[in-house]
This record gives sequence, structure tokens and C-alpha cells, in this order.
Amino acid sequence: MKYLFVIVICSLSIKNFAQDIETEITDGVIYNFTHVLDTADREKAIKEQMVLFYSKSASLYKSYKEILDGIERNRRYAEAESKGLGSVNTSGLKPASGNAIFFNYPIKQLLEYKRILSKKYLVTNDSWNIQWTIKNETKKIGDWICQRADCRFRGRNYIVWFCNDIPYPFGPWKLNGLPGLIMEANDDRSEVFFKFVEFLKPGANGFESAFALPKNYNSVTQAAYKKLVKAYYDNPDLFSNPNAEATVVAVDANGNTPVFKKPVPINNPIEKSDH
Repeated sequence: MKYLFVIVICSLSIKNFAQDIETEITDGVIYNFTHVLDTADREKAIKEQMVLFYSKSASLYKSYKEILDGIERNRRYAEAESKGLGSVNTSGLKPASGNAIFFNYPIKQLLEYKRILSKKYLVTNDSWNIQWTIKNETKKIGDWICQRADCRFRGRNYIVWFCNDIPYPFGPWKLNGLPGLIMEANDDRSEVFFKFVEFLKPGANGFESAFALPKNYNSVTQAAYKKLVKAYYDNPDLFSNPNAEATVVAVDANGNTPVFKKPVPINNPIEKSDH
């Protein structure tokens, strides 16, 4: 069965973006994502499960844990409101960042939905262009025979394994454009990994509403977003307003509202260049 999701992008001045994009999700795949944040201490790494939903022409990539935690968060808020409580314990739940990557393959458009605390942005990736070198080498991943392809993208050399038997040109993160679904990828320094876990059928377990892309984002270029990130590192208080217009306030396990600490810069970003 296929499931319908509608992505509405409003009030954008960028050509071809101010339109409704409607497509049917064909399937989804879960990856284990690892990113070493500090080359001097490889234990400092992001480790998270991510999910890619795809159709014939488009894909949506976001945090799988955030989807699951969003469902649980909504349950807790609804319960708190029904009981007339003024706060809800959100400890153990991943913050609702709203971050996602949308790729429209026919017109080669890649959009990133980003959030810096309470501020939301739609970042256009105008420089997206991957030149793949497809190799003859193959290996088996799960039940699938996959073929190797290499590329240099955003300052890293990637080795990926795609499946010709799953003819969709998508993959994790921003790795797209091959003749089959990317099942596994890593950079040649072993600092970034995307590993296939399993396929996921959209619509299962009440996920339908979780797949809608966030609305009311400010459209910015990559260059403008980098300036915003720098401003955030310099003064995060300018971006914080976690409980604006909330009828139920989020608190931690001790009943305290979140305290925003100055973020620690990452010395090994996943993107080392703009190309």
C-alpha cells in the first residue's frame, strides 16, 4: 500500500519552490548514523537512527528517534492538558528540532529544514551536485546485492553501496543520484557512517502525522544560514524561546525549565566545504 503526503512550501521568493509538492511514499529505510565530532577523541560521536522515506521522485530524511519521541511527547502533553497540569516531564525525549532533508529528484532540488532553538529555517542547497564514479565491485547487504560507487562531496570522499534492484535514486543525508537506493555509505576517514538497518513501511504505528514537513519556516541561503549558526554560537540567548505560546510548559525530571548553555563548537563537521 502507498501513503500520501503533501509538502506545502509557502511564501518563498526562490524560483520553483513556491508550489505544492504532492507525492506518494513508496517505502522507507532505517539507517544507523555515526558522525565522529572530534578527531582527537573518537568517542565523541553522534550515534542515531535515521529514516529515509522515498517515492518515485522525492525523498524525506529525518531522525527516526525524533519521530518516535514526537509521538510520545504528544501523548504526554495531551495527558497533562486533560488533567489540567501546567507542566509536563519531557525527560528522555529527543528535542523536537524539526530538522529534515527533502530532495526533489526530477528538478534536482535539495532543501534542508533546520531549527536553531525556537527559530526555524528552510535552507536551499543550490550547490548540490554529486559526480559519481560507479565501480564493478559488489557486496551483499542484508538480502540485497549492492554495487559500489565513489564520490567527493562537501569536502569528504565517500564510498557507498547502492542496490540496482531497488531503482530509486535516493540515499541517506544528501547522498542521492545513483540508479539504485543507497544501502550503506561511509567516508574514507571512517568519521561518517550510514548503515542499513531495515525497511520501514510508512503508516505503521501511527506515523502518518509525523511525516508532514514543518510549516512557517524562513527561507535562507546556505551562506546566510552559516552566519546565523555563527550568531547562535556567539549568543544563543538570541534564539531561545522554548515555551512561547505554550499552554503546557516543558520541564525536566526535576521540574525545571530548560537552561540553554552556550553550544560547544564541532571541530569535525560533516560538511568540510560547500562543494
